[in-house]
Amino acid sequence: LVKEYLKHREASKLATHLDVMEQLVTQDRSLSEAAAEVYAQLHQNEKANEAYYSAYNANKKSKELFDKVYDFAKKTNSIYRASLLRQGSESFPDDITLKLDFAESLGKSPRALEVYNKILAKDANQLVAVRNAAEIYLSLGKTDSALIMIHHWSLLESQNVRPWSLLADIYQHGKKDSVAAAEALAKVSELSPKDGKAAYAASQAYSKI
Repeated sequence: LVKEYLKHREASKLATHLDVMEQLVTQDRSLSEAAAEVYAQLHQNEKANEAYYSAYNANKKSKELFDKVYDFAKKTNSIYRASLLRQGSESFPDDITLKLDFAESLGKSPRALEVYNKILAKDANQLVAVRNAAEIYLSLGKTDSALIMIHHWSLLESQNVRPWSLLADIYQHGKKDSVAAAEALAKVSELSPKDGKAAYAASQAYSKI
């Protein structure tokens, strides 16, 4: 009877028979996905994630199943999310969204930069990858590479004040290029018309040239 309820994902009828359901799933992992959906309906997220993870490990080639398992893990901030990200990015290398999630989970690290660069090798205009790679290059002190990436970022997202601010800072304090600094500061001022400090900094930069 429990198997029949499980087959149709009848969570309300299974609520008082979860111990039996758990025994059945232990004996037959093909029931894990159905059990996960039942747990999810009953808002038992920890058990749902555990069952979903078990279902995925029994069928790692299914992209459809992976997406379902990963989406739930992401939504509920599951402890399995990091493992799923690592496995998924290796098993489904063409999924850019998954690769971006994986890179972001690595923070501002050389490993994350490596993943972003792999994404950019396939799509040089992938904005999130460009933006995050630029920030990581800066944090690692790789100014020349950061400049290339930030310039590209400013072309892709010209109305975003952040890349122009970064360019201004680099040209003022790192590369010491007064013309490039003035141009970047002028762009910052243009994008932030209410920012008096930005306008003043731009005027001062031009007056020095």
